[in-house]
Amino acid sequence: MGRVSTLRRLDRRILEQVHKLIDSGRTVDEIHAYLTDMGEAVSRSAVGRYKKTAEEMAAEIRRTRVLADTVVRSLADAPEDKSTRLNIEMLEGAILMMRQESDGKTDPKVLDMLARATKNLVQAKTMDAALTLRLREEGRRQAMEEVAQRIREMGSPEELKALSNEELARRIAELTRNGD
Repeated sequence: MGRVSTLRRLDRRILEQVHKLIDSGRTVDEIHAYLTDMGEAVSRSAVGRYKKTAEEMAAEIRRTRVLADTVVRSLADAPEDKSTRLNIEMLEGAILMMRQESDGKTDPKVLDMLARATKNLVQAKTMDAALTLRLREEGRRQAMEEVAQRIREMGSPEELKALSNEELARRIAELTRNGD
């Protein structure tokens, strides 16, 4: 693992000012000059690396916020199972991006994090499958109860046997029409 940036070792107030300078679009030279004026011995290249990393992180945060806003808007009225599936897909995408960005390096902390994320993903998929199955079974049970109730409302078995074929067909047609 690399060394801690010399900028990260700066006093919190100075580092906050550096962030404000970066956010306001100041150049590496302007930030370096500010730090020199403050009496900090930081190389120009360290400022450049820090600025680049901060800008990349800010861009990633903006992308994440846009994605989150889009997802929240699209899921406002979505059933719970769709929300769960989307979260699973987002986690799976994040894991794949991390694997691609590792460039074959085997940092044990990253591997541990990926293993835990994969385990959590598998658990989430299992829970999602169980929820989907439970919802389907509940829906099927409710539909069966509704059909049974409608059939009981048509009449007793003796009454139904006494009906002509045409009358029975009419009642069955009403039953299906009322069920829509």
